[in-house]
Amino acid sequence: MNKPGIKKLISILLNASFILSVLLFLLDELTSFDIINQTFKSSIYTGVLILPIPVIGWNLWNYNKRKLAVSILAMVMFTGTIITGPVKILFASSSWKTQKIIYQNKHQSFRKIEYQTQDIGALGYRRRSVEVLHITPLFIISKPVNPGFEKTENWIKIIPKGIVF
Repeated sequence: MNKPGIKKLISILLNASFILSVLLFLLDELTSFDIINQTFKSSIYTGVLILPIPVIGWNLWNYNKRKLAVSILAMVMFTGTIITGPVKILFASSSWKTQKIIYQNKHQSFRKIEYQTQDIGALGYRRRSVEVLHITPLFIISKPVNPGFEKTENWIKIIPKGIVF
């Protein structure tokens, strides 16, 4: 086989998977975009923890000016991981799970108000009620619920009134 072709393929796969992991990690952590599939989210967070070292090593071994930006990003992510702590990042990899759908929009069935919980290990669970926009089975966009929202928009109550969250 052609060795330069294999090197190029490895470079593309390694750098692309690292960049995709970083982009999805940053979207999940810094915006209202959430990854809801636990397996996928864990693999993204694990990729952010593990991939910087092989990316830096591979890009330094096969030095190319185009790979410099990816190497710098990998060094920044590695430094951020060390400062933050890998265990803290692993605990943050838990996805939000829908426990109850409270309201559904009459006109847009993909818009819902959901009660969700997130397992944070030995510290228990975090809870939230959010307006959710389902994009795919892997991704949602969530935003805090405004008080009195059911009076201003067309919402259908899904759960009985007696349930408290």
